[in-house]
Amino acid sequence: MSETPVEPEEVAPEEIPAPVVPDPVRPQTTSDLLKIQRALGGDTMWGLRLEIAFKIEGKPDTTSSRIAVTKACVDNISCDIDGTVSTEGVTDEQLMEAVKRVDET
Repeated sequence: MSETPVEPEEVAPEEIPAPVVPDPVRPQTTSDLLKIQRALGGDTMWGLRLEIAFKIEGKPDTTSSRIAVTKACVDNISCDIDGTVSTEGVTDEQLMEAVKRVDET
């Protein structure tokens, strides 16, 4: 009795997904002056948050006041070397406290 050889089934090679490559981490600037300039000059949401905070506290919304508040919050502002700024790290409580102290400076 002779057996017929069984041909192995052809199996399609599994598609191997491309490796996920994270976005490169952009070097952050440590310059407080650059962070302040970028936040005041390029972050629309920061400007709106400042406007609201000054109105809530009944304080005048001036350029010097905005600089003072942003300086007080600068540790929680990030800015990469390409100029992309993020003020999301500044909490509402921190912002309101800085606005309250504007006259003290």
